[in-house]
Amino acid sequence: MADTKATPGWLNWLIWLGLLLTSSAGGYSAATFSAGAGEQASVSVKAPETARVGQLVVLDASESYVDAFKWKAPSTDNFIVIEDGKRAFFSAEKPGAYTFWVAGALDKTVDLQSVTVTIEGFVPPDPGPTGMEAKIRQWLKLVKSETWKVEAQALSASFRGISQQISNNIITTPENVIKATALANKAALGNSGPAWAPFGEELRKELNAQSAAGKLADLPAHAALWDQIGQTLAKVASEK
Repeated sequence: MADTKATPGWLNWLIWLGLLLTSSAGGYSAATFSAGAGEQASVSVKAPETARVGQLVVLDASESYVDAFKWKAPSTDNFIVIEDGKRAFFSAEKPGAYTFWVAGALDKTVDLQSVTVTIEGFVPPDPGPTGMEAKIRQWLKLVKSETWKVEAQALSASFRGISQQISNNIITTPENVIKATALANKAALGNSGPAWAPFGEELRKELNAQSAAGKLADLPAHAALWDQIGQTLAKVASEK
């Protein structure tokens, strides 16, 4: 909730009491309330009923009869209160109904109103991972093992271990990289090796393709790719 100016302590609990008592009531779309008279607080909120994704929306409470405001916004980072609470702006990144609460205080009286803006529009789906990560995610769908996440973590450690050995000059030729990887992966998978055969075949094709394209021309390139494979396996295996 955004404070717009110094607010009496009694106002805080009155506001939350009001929210509690009215939380089941519907919000008002493009609500307009007449200004109060005497010493009774009256909040008036104006806003468009609908807007588009990314559009700047103005919430206008300037006609309210209060001397202090307090705003409560839905979950959005694109919200700002200006002019001591008389107006607010927001912009939504996703479609949906956004309800804003505005409380106003005047001489120990409180008024509380809400306004709902429906955001319309289409948000393109997340394209998701690309490159090697996308391929590994696809290949993992071929693994027929109920404990694939445990095995993926072990396989991750295998690839990252080989990468470290390459970087530390323990493995010094591409041929030995292949041999060491085969032995380490076999030990990592144990009896689950057959379930991972389709994954291994797709990975073998990819490595051959990268080698033919000159992308695995030296040991540092092997170390980098092996580390990427290991990191991606660990990442996917740790996801819920």
